[in-house]
Amino acid sequence: MAALLPAPCPSRPVLTTAACGLLALVLVLATRPSHPTAALTTAGAAAAAVDAIVVLAGGVDETGVPHESVLRRLRAAARHHHASSASGIALPILLNGGGTTHTPKWVDREGYAVPEAALMGRYLCKTLGVPATSIYIEGYSDDTLGESTL
Repeated sequence: MAALLPAPCPSRPVLTTAACGLLALVLVLATRPSHPTAALTTAGAAAAAVDAIVVLAGGVDETGVPHESVLRRLRAAARHHHASSASGIALPILLNGGGTTHTPKWVDREGYAVPEAALMGRYLCKTLGVPATSIYIEGYSDDTLGESTL
């Protein structure tokens, strides 16, 4: 499974649902540009109380680049990761999303389906400068509701 994260980023282990359940998760949902960090600031959660940043998938285009709504989430996650790194506590980023049953999965040039979470990880590494060692991928789920019930 480690080979799912496209080069040049080194591979990372895939977290199981049980391992994810041990984390106090914070959802970075930047669907509204005016509130890209609402999930981090609600309930007065201090950064020290956060164990991880979770970014949900939301589709990719025909070239494998995440849709703009997902890019906003990734930018917010990268900002929080870099800020936490500067303060001495590098928050890991958990990327969630295997694709959807409603549309075909993105396929690489060798013909293998690539989970959206792996494509998101590639974008975080190559474009936003997040080290691969801080990225964890959950690429088995077909939808958010299904993943939440595992």
